[in-house]
Amino acid sequence: MVGISSICVNSAVFCLLAEKTMLTRTQKKEIVESLTQKLKDQTSGVLLSAQGIKVKDSEELRTACYQDHMDFMVIKKKLLALALEQANVAVDIMPMTGLVGVALGYGEEVIPAKVLSKFAKNNKNVIIFSGILNDAAITPAQVENLAKLPDMDTMRAMVLGTLNAPVTSFVGVLQANIRNFVFALNQIAANK
Repeated sequence: MVGISSICVNSAVFCLLAEKTMLTRTQKKEIVESLTQKLKDQTSGVLLSAQGIKVKDSEELRTACYQDHMDFMVIKKKLLALALEQANVAVDIMPMTGLVGVALGYGEEVIPAKVLSKFAKNNKNVIIFSGILNDAAITPAQVENLAKLPDMDTMRAMVLGTLNAPVTSFVGVLQANIRNFVFALNQIAANK
């Protein structure tokens, strides 16, 4: 049995579950209940194959997720399937092999996709399998497209800039008329 020091069911980050770790039925039930609640609360998520991820890389990903107020966990496929079913999230994870990495975001929908896409580009062992958006599955291509979108603050700034552009142009036109009038008066005064 490969042991782990503790199972962090109520914390923001689940401990890495090794394939040969023997968990009691109660521990599995607690993990599934906690994950089910997290899946109900999430706004978006990304599922990846955790096969071949080094512990150092996994800790780096956990840190990145924690900084962006996300949960990242590596969990056995059967436990995840039970939690997905109980949370009414329509994602089929059965084609995946081995352990599954799950990143769940609770704020902006693009954050998990951005963090995991960046991590996958830097780590060739990471394969994004699927995503979750509005409790439905999205493809890896859709996860990549979601990662390319700007965050909400940037989008708000873009909209405000678009709305502000005509007003700014109008003010510029009005100032040009006044500026030209003052220039003409200065020319008349200089000629006298």
